[in-house]
Parts: sequence; C-alpha cells; structure tokens
Amino acid sequence: MSTRSTIAFENKDGTIRAVFCHWNGSPVDNGRTLLDGYTSRAKTAKLIDGGAISVLDVNVEYDPKGGVYYDWGDIRGNSPALKPANGKHNFEHRQVGATLYYARDRGDADGIAPMEFKNFKEFSKSKFLEEWVYLRRADGKWWFRGHEVRNFTRLTPAAIKKHSAYVDAELEKWAKEEQSLKAS
Repeated sequence: MSTRSTIAFENKDGTIRAVFCHWNGSPVDNGRTLLDGYTSRAKTAKLIDGGAISVLDVNVEYDPKGGVYYDWGDIRGNSPALKPANGKHNFEHRQVGATLYYARDRGDADGIAPMEFKNFKEFSKSKFLEEWVYLRRADGKWWFRGHEVRNFTRLTPAAIKKHSAYVDAELEKWAKEEQSLKAS
C-alpha cells in the first residue's frame, strides 16, 4: 500500500508546477525529506522537472557509475542487505539516497509531465486525489495539507512531530478496535 502525494514548486512569477509521488507521502516521510533535503530553489525545481516520482529521496540524481541499493531478499522477512548498484537505478535496484522517477528510471512514458497552475489560488482549489500535498512557496518555505491538516500549514519539524503523534494515536485506536472484534 502506498501513501501518495503531490509535490509542487512556486516560481517567482507565482506560477506553480506540481508532480505526483507514489510512495511514502506522509509528513513523517516525504515531508521530512522535502524539508531537510530540498532547501534550494534550483534543487527543488530540478526535482519537479523530472516529472512524476515513484519514490522521493534526498538526491535528484543517482550515481551512474556506482551507488548501493537494498537487496530486500525474499518476502519471508529476510533483512535487507546493501549491495553495489554498479550504476543501475530502477525499481528493483533503487540506489540509496536517489529519487526514482517514472520516466527516467522505470521507463514509463504516460502522464509524467509536471502539472501547471497559473497561481496559488488555482492550485489550492485543485482536487488532488493524493493524500498529501506539499508546496515550496517562492519565499523558500514548505507548506502542506492532507488528512487531519485540511488547510495549507507551514511544514516544520513541530508540524511533522504533531502529525506523527496523530498517526500513533490512530494506530493505537485501530489496534484496540481490532482486539475488541477478536474478543467478541
């Protein structure tokens, strides 16, 4: 199962470009990666230029001559081992620390181009299907919305921590409900 997100970038002229991201869209994952790893305009613009993202990571590029990837073994719970990537970077051999794009790295061609919005008003009224939406404003600050965060809110370490506490409480609630169902 995936937690999808939209990642967007506001240009200095107020236009906005956005891309879909399939995996790890929650503030604890992609939110933290964006806040810590995408602090410059140039790097964030380059991230969006790549089109739709399968897996976000701290680097836009991968190492074409080296790198390492996690070999997850089989599905019976073997611990992952780091192995040399030898320049490979795809869904089966995703280099640690490198973003995985649908077009560049997986060979998918359809629907990967960034979406374009003429301003923040148009962007904010869009009905994204993804669970989380992230926007790096022209001033360099990250904002987000989704699930329990209905309006755009500054993405900060405190906001990520608050979301994490919310998720922990929801998981605890679900676990109690499941135990109650099993007991009846």
